[in-house]
Amino acid sequence: MPQLTNPRQEALAQALALGKTQMTAYTEAGYLGKTTAAAFKACNQADVIVRKAELIRERHEIERKSTDLAIEKESITKGYVITRLKYVADRSIRGTKPVYTDGAITGWLPSNGDNIAAVRALEVLSRIGGFLIEKVEVGQPGDFARLSQEELDRELVLVGEAIGIAPEAIQRAIEGRVE
Repeated sequence: MPQLTNPRQEALAQALALGKTQMTAYTEAGYLGKTTAAAFKACNQADVIVRKAELIRERHEIERKSTDLAIEKESITKGYVITRLKYVADRSIRGTKPVYTDGAITGWLPSNGDNIAAVRALEVLSRIGGFLIEKVEVGQPGDFARLSQEELDRELVLVGEAIGIAPEAIQRAIEGRVE
């Protein structure tokens, strides 16, 4: 969808896509109403909602491309990240404060910082390995209740793309295919 023809609606969608509150976005877009009901009504127009989702999707795509370039430039691979995280977790669990006996190092004692680093490294490794699932809540209660099945499927694709899920994966989920 190209820019909205109504400049205030476009400004409203852009402000909402940046995460501003409905009232702030409404005021900054040049609307004159002073009530939250007026802001709510303006922010929930179909064109504004669709444009906001598109802007979020575009911003996400730009960020993804930028991240991909940085990862490629620095030669960071999933294997590298996992290896380094495993090293941090192992080192932190082992401890980094030497224990001396008769002047010789006989062991290692974890410090408070080591415990925090170990837990964080293990958490990230768990996410990479798929042991932890991130739940994302989108929209308000009842937002999807009024939609037909086709509209719901389209909305799922839009929202899924906005949070970074590949359209093919969304379509497989909609169709109930597990691969």
